[in-house]
Amino acid sequence: MLLVASEDGATTIWNVPSDIARPFTPHVSLEGHEGAVYGGAFLGDDAHVITGSVDRSLRVWRTSDGVQTANYDCGGKVCHAFSIIVAHSF
Repeated sequence: MLLVASEDGATTIWNVPSDIARPFTPHVSLEGHEGAVYGGAFLGDDAHVITGSVDRSLRVWRTSDGVQTANYDCGGKVCHAFSIIVAHSF
């Protein structure tokens, strides 16, 4: 899967085939940000992604269906640069 964000607020998760000769197909659109989306990342289990926007929010989405599962206010600051720290148990 590939996460694509844009300045028009559109964010899409695409299926990327292992056989690159086939075309990419959109898997799901993530709708809810009210401004440009400048950052995003898959979370540790790939079942969720997080996006950051100039609308001053971080949002978490399920990759299976695009449902928003969390919305965090960035306290009046633009949320477009962030790091994801993932912990794994071995």
